[in-house]
Amino acid sequence: RKISKLFTRSVRTVRTGAAGFARFTRAPIGHKGDALVNDVLHGHTVVGLGETDEDLLEIFWRLASMEVFAYLFCFNPEPDSRLGEAPKSTIRRWRRIQLAKRLVEEHGYSRGDFDFDASGALIGIRGARVAVEDVVDEGIAFMTNGCPGESGEPGCTRPYGSYRPSEQFRDFPFMPDVVDLAAIRGELDLGQLITEE
Repeated sequence: RKISKLFTRSVRTVRTGAAGFARFTRAPIGHKGDALVNDVLHGHTVVGLGETDEDLLEIFWRLASMEVFAYLFCFNPEPDSRLGEAPKSTIRRWRRIQLAKRLVEEHGYSRGDFDFDASGALIGIRGARVAVEDVVDEGIAFMTNGCPGESGEPGCTRPYGSYRPSEQFRDFPFMPDVVDLAAIRGELDLGQLITEE
């Protein structure tokens, strides 16, 4: 079969708030004969273009309410481009956004489960410490989450999409191991982040 029959997409890029952008992709995840089945929508969301954490969480809630999967990309300034000198999100901010997205999409966390400071930065997650730590230890929140492969697993692991080869992983193109998870816990500063209810 031709690629166009196996994989079709329509792309729409929209401004989602502050300086954040999401790219929506409609793609089939299965076929029956020539019929398209199980359409899903993906929202490619760039983190680090001037938006706040609170803006991003609003995007995640909005997308989740429409059954759209948000895929994260960390703004990665390219040398010699107009934004080549722009700052990249800190690893702490990136990890917290990854965790918050997973909690919203897969565990139903709502607005009341998160605390933000006056500038909109995520400073607290309200919930059972064990439940949040289980999500961290699962590791999936910190993996690349691109378009699905044939079996539903990430089909696009896009190494270096959010970081350079000389930098630490921002998206793991594989399941983080015990050493990786220990580093992630430190980057999140879980002791300060989780507010036990």
